[in-house]
Amino acid sequence: MSDAQPVLSLKVDDTYIWVTNGQNGSETFSTCETWKTLFSCTLEVFWHKVIWFSGRIPKHAFISWVAARDRLIRRGLLVPSTCVMCVGHNEDRQHLFFDCAFSSQV
Repeated sequence: MSDAQPVLSLKVDDTYIWVTNGQNGSETFSTCETWKTLFSCTLEVFWHKVIWFSGRIPKHAFISWVAARDRLIRRGLLVPSTCVMCVGHNEDRQHLFFDCAFSSQV
């Protein structure tokens, strides 16, 4: 036991090695690589450029986003559910299109 190396030493600076997906370690942390490791990437849907492009029709983008946001909430993802227009109720399709006091005035 006398020839065992000490685990901690005050004379040596601490180091870290970041390993993702079993690849060689690196001293550089990458948020992008961490995201890709934690959340598997899904394929883009073929219709995404029809809605999300610079010349999009705002009405179509809004309706698509409402539907997508509603699904995210139903799947239990942490998405703020408060209506951004009236800030008084939970935002869902029923509320936005039929029950929201702000949208009924528009």
